[in-house]
Parts: sequence; C-alpha cells; structure tokens
Amino acid sequence: MGVEINSREMTVRNLSRTRVIAVEEIRRIDLAVKSGNHASPDNWVPRIGLANGDSIWIEGLTCGVAKGPPEPKGVAALDELRALIGLQPPSSINDQQVR
Repeated sequence: MGVEINSREMTVRNLSRTRVIAVEEIRRIDLAVKSGNHASPDNWVPRIGLANGDSIWIEGLTCGVAKGPPEPKGVAALDELRALIGLQPPSSINDQQVR
C-alpha cells in the first residue's frame, strides 16, 4: 500500500485496488473518518476528491484513530503530498477534516 507520484500521475495502491490518477484531475485531498470493521476502530484517512465527483481513499496513510485529532506526523505527510502535486494546503487543521 502506498502512493507514488511522477510529474503527471499519482498511483494509489490500496489493499485490494491500485488506481492511477492524472494529477490535473485531483481537486482536493482531505482527511476523513473511515469506518473500521469489527476488529479495527475508525481512523483518519486521506481521501482524494476528483474532478468528476469520485473519491479515493489513501489507506496506506492513516493519520490516527478518529477518537481524537489527527496525528501531526500524518498531517505533515499529507501536507507534503499536497505540495508535491501543487495543491494548496487547507488554512487550518479543521478545514481538512471531514466527519
């Protein structure tokens, strides 16, 4: 699982699926609460919003359990990812959280 970026594409590898996305199709990357299953809690997970309205989870970059705020280390990694593809970071941590 993970993310790979080149100048024009982002490859998102999740457990069951790999997606290749044109960078110009990415409109935002937000943190959202992704529900866990019976064995794992809800977590903060980045979600890519695409121009066509679809969204893709980045499951390999969890930012902590959603009972509290996102982990600063994960948020910093997410900010770095946004910068690599030319997205503006949210003005505050609250602007990037979606419940």
